[in-house]
This record gives sequence, C-alpha cells and structure tokens, in this order.
Amino acid sequence: VLNAMSPHSKHISRCSTVTINVGLKSRRVHNEGLSLHPFQDVNIRFVISGLLHVYQRKIDSEEETCLFITHPGEIVGQLAVLTGEPLIFTIKANRDCTFLSISKSHFYEIMRVQPSVVLGVAHSVVKRMSSFVRQIDFALDWMEVEAGRAVYRQGDKSDCTYIVLNGRLRSVIRMDDGKKQLTGEYGRGDLIGVVEALTHQPRATTVHAVRDSELAKLPEGALTSIKRKFPQVRKLVLCSLLPASKSHSLVFSLIKKRVCSLCRFISSVLLSVSKVCCG
Repeated sequence: VLNAMSPHSKHISRCSTVTINVGLKSRRVHNEGLSLHPFQDVNIRFVISGLLHVYQRKIDSEEETCLFITHPGEIVGQLAVLTGEPLIFTIKANRDCTFLSISKSHFYEIMRVQPSVVLGVAHSVVKRMSSFVRQIDFALDWMEVEAGRAVYRQGDKSDCTYIVLNGRLRSVIRMDDGKKQLTGEYGRGDLIGVVEALTHQPRATTVHAVRDSELAKLPEGALTSIKRKFPQVRKLVLCSLLPASKSHSLVFSLIKKRVCSLCRFISSVLLSVSKVCCG
C-alpha cells in the first residue's frame, strides 16, 4: 500500500508499516455491491483484486461518464483526502472486488511518519487529470487577502474570476445617493466576479474580505479557454441574465445564489486542483 502511495520511496520505515496496518479495513463487495456517491466520505481505497470504476455526472444531464478504472495495486479517493473537499466522483464496483480502506485520520498519521507519501499520492492524482485541467492549473494564481482589504472595487475592469479557497468575503454596491448596500457574501468554494468577467462588464460591486482569506485567481485568458472547451458556461449564464439584462439587481441576485450549478461544478474542480498544487 505504501509503495502505491509513494512508488519512488526507497525506504519505508517499520513505524510506517505498523501505522498503516492499524488503520486498514479490508472489504469485499460482490456484483455491484459498492456505490459511493459524491459527498459521502473521504477514505482512500487500495484495490487488492477486481476493479473500481470512477464516474462523474455530466453537468447538463443525469448521465454519468466513466473517467477511469482503478486496477489492483492502485488507489482511489486520494483527491478528497488531500484537499479536505467532499468526494466529487461516484465510485462503483461493477464486479466482485476486494479493497483496503484507509481513513483520512490514519492517512495523516502515515504522512507524519513518512512525509514523502504525500508527493506520491499527489502525483497519482495529477497523472489522471486531463491535459486541459493541468493547463488551467498553470494559469491559476494563489493570493492572500487580509481582513478589510478589497479584492476589487466597483467600476474596475473585469479581467479575472476568483475562487474562494477559504475565508469570508462580502460584496457591496455604492448607490447613487452614496449609501452602501450589501449584495452578497462568499465562502469556501464560491466564485466571485464570474458574471462580469463573462459579459466583459466593469465590476458592479466592491468585494472585500471580512476576515483573512485565500483566493485562486483565474485570469481572463484561462476563462476564455474554459468557455471554448465548455460552451455551456457562457450560454447558461447569459441565458440566466437575458430576462433582465438591463437590471443590475438580477446580476447581484445571481451572484448571491452562486450563479448556477455549472459554475459550482467548475469551482469545485479548480478548488481541488489549486489546493493540491498550492498546498
């Protein structure tokens, strides 16, 4: 199991072996007896025999696509453990399968004893990502925003979108009479400024950090690449804005309601990638 996690490690301590043996739970499933859905758990599974299929639901339908198959000697579920985010895939055993389950707490014990393990596990995640996701990862910039500081101000040029890694931010609009009005709050996993970035409009509000926050900055060029690869992004957002395109209130409402399920999907994927590479 340790070799699967860190295949390039030349030395595995006895302490590591003892730690992992204590945390292992073996399980055998028969004929589609396992189906772990998104947000269920964050365990790592090491396949002993059989196969585990990893599926993801398409954004605009209920259909699921098989992303990859985990063979004996391989692990699955490591992305959720590394990032602390819920499982974003569905794992199924389409035939008899035996695997070992390693809880998040036991995995962190292994990391404390054998730190190199995290590099091997992270590599096993990255090598399964598409070239498109890896390209987007290179375009992401990680930034810290101190409490009270503004991310951008009303009227600024919209040249990027932000993903909240952690912290809390607020969106405020300055009215014609000089009064300020709260239009939205953002937390972990939310997208900020996506509507203005997609429509190439100036920032409609001022966004500032309520407390110290970490953000991933997605530049306009990367957002354009996403739109080309997934045209639904622009289409769905613009369709949502169409009924009241002249009304700023709808834009604020859409931002407050996290824009749409599609943007949340992209946000969760990019958030996971950012934390693996930034952490």
